[in-house]
Amino acid sequence: MYEIKADRFYLIGNNLALDFVNSIMFDATAENLAAWAVAVGLISEGDAEQSRPKWRPDQLERISTFRQRLRGMVESLLENGGISEPDIDAVNRILRQGGRFVELQRTADSFVKRVEIDATDAANLLVPIAESFVDLLCYGNLDYLRQCENPDCILYFYDTTKNHRRRWCSMAACGNRAKASKFYKRKKERVVA
Repeated sequence: MYEIKADRFYLIGNNLALDFVNSIMFDATAENLAAWAVAVGLISEGDAEQSRPKWRPDQLERISTFRQRLRGMVESLLENGGISEPDIDAVNRILRQGGRFVELQRTADSFVKRVEIDATDAANLLVPIAESFVDLLCYGNLDYLRQCENPDCILYFYDTTKNHRRRWCSMAACGNRAKASKFYKRKKERVVA
């Protein structure tokens, strides 16, 4: 079995569709897609191991194409607050393809909703991603959809902080860089003055 490393991916979007858009940093290879799907909890490691060899290049290309289109939709939402009719049609085509089912399961003290995906077709992974995007559009506040303020960063997130003033993809990455840069700039200004 290949090694699944969840920390390879930036799972900072607070929304599955945004985490998928942020996965643009990795090529849509079977290995990367399987590792990402396991990291976000779409499929188990066992399902990934069994299904990954069955994934065809055309399925992976479809995933890559939808990821790029979804990224464009997120950019459009940030720029003008909407998406085009062809984009809506593309999301609806994904939603209609099926390849998954929902089960109700009992736990020790309550119930859980469990989603099972037929991962033998890699394109079926797009269904919960499209559903997550629909939930963001329908139930989220699009004022909280953000791109990291680091001009060199390409990551998006849904701001779920209490005061809704999150600026960085993560404080560990871009936030600390911005703070350090500001500190060194102030320090340099004091030395020059």
